[in-house]
Amino acid sequence: MKFRHFLPTLIGSILVLAATAGIGWGLLAYKSRQIEAKKNQPPPPEVVESVGIVNVEETEFQLSTTTIGTIVAPKWMTLRTEASGRVTAVHIESGELVKEGQILIELDSSVETASRKAAEAKLQMATSALKRFSTLSESGAISSQELEQSQFDKDSAEAEIERLNAIIDRRTLKAPYDARVGLINLSVGQYLLEGVELTTLTGTGDDMYVDFAIPQSISSFIHKNQTVRVDAKGEQLEATVIAVDTRSDRITRNLMIRAECKVPEQRLSPNDSVNVFVEYGPKLKGAVIPSSAILRSPEGSYVYTVITDEQGVDRAVQRFIKTSQSIGNLVVVQEGLSVGDRIVSQGAFKLRPNLAVRETLLDSASATSVDGGS
Repeated sequence: MKFRHFLPTLIGSILVLAATAGIGWGLLAYKSRQIEAKKNQPPPPEVVESVGIVNVEETEFQLSTTTIGTIVAPKWMTLRTEASGRVTAVHIESGELVKEGQILIELDSSVETASRKAAEAKLQMATSALKRFSTLSESGAISSQELEQSQFDKDSAEAEIERLNAIIDRRTLKAPYDARVGLINLSVGQYLLEGVELTTLTGTGDDMYVDFAIPQSISSFIHKNQTVRVDAKGEQLEATVIAVDTRSDRITRNLMIRAECKVPEQRLSPNDSVNVFVEYGPKLKGAVIPSSAILRSPEGSYVYTVITDEQGVDRAVQRFIKTSQSIGNLVVVQEGLSVGDRIVSQGAFKLRPNLAVRETLLDSASATSVDGGS
């Protein structure tokens, strides 16, 4: 009785298992046919990267070094007081242009001015007395000692006037040359001590000095009248070496060089920092490549050369190189390349060894799929 109730369930289970097995065999057969069909399909087209290609060229160059220079004005000074006193007049403003001999600042010299007037009166009297005594001396009316005393009084009065004039000049500050005034904070009535810094005076004109240091190892190649290049805030200027220091720095062992150049007005100021490019040594020849072609890895710098395989397909080959120096956008190669080698100059970042490449003018770094033999 119980078996009769269980029999339908058993039959249903057997039918489900049979159906499942049939579906599994069907899927397996379908998958096998797909795999077999893929095996019979031709291989996918090889990816070819579009890159820029150039030939390694030979050029003539000189070794060079880049250093930091400092702008120095040929005429530059700090204006200080030479004597103590109260300010009676200020004739300049910050940033003003002044002429040589122009009065800049006046300190109180009323006492010295009054004393000078008294000395001038004494000189007038001494001069008149000397004339009378000279006449009397010719007739023998006075002694030679009295004539000498009269001459001494006149000389003393002249010396006193010169002394007072010197004191007044020290209290009257004048421009020693045509210059531009720096920042100044000064007012009439202010009392100044001797030696107080008032402002700076920078000579006007296009001539500027550039002081820079070079390593001792190349100092023998630097000579007077040699031309160097100065980067003045993006503008390339030529400067001429006018002096070489007679001794090296005791710590850095660098040698100081001074060059002179023409700088457009107000383009550079004293103590500005500039880049100085110095070429030295004999002319050399070497292979050069664009700097954009060079890639770097922990093992060193490398480029991709382009080699044509047996099927006529251009392929990228990784080659490590040793570089020397830069010449604008070019780099001198010491080892690893020869003149005439074809290298990837654009798009090298997307390559890998043995990848197919084709030369094109790159507007974008995109890869296209073409037949391997195309």
